[in-house]
Amino acid sequence: MQDAKTAAAVKYFFGRISRDEAEDALRTAGIREGLFLLRESIIKAGDYVLSICHEGRYVMLDLLVFLSTIVRSHTISGVANVTRTSYTST
Repeated sequence: MQDAKTAAAVKYFFGRISRDEAEDALRTAGIREGLFLLRESIIKAGDYVLSICHEGRYVMLDLLVFLSTIVRSHTISGVANVTRTSYTST
């Protein structure tokens, strides 16, 4: 994202909201496979979290952890492999 104005204009970017608020937003939009939003982390300043509906649950991917996993393994074959090291809730 180039700047704050660009980020604010993207419909999937929700800014600095909590995990519970992210889950509420996804629930309100209708829980369906692949539905996602991007948010700023409240716990880790400057970090971003991708919140995704996957297999009927919410998956929260810390993007720094996710990207470092990609770099280490050179390839990831989908969300299913990443969710093992991610934060999930039912």
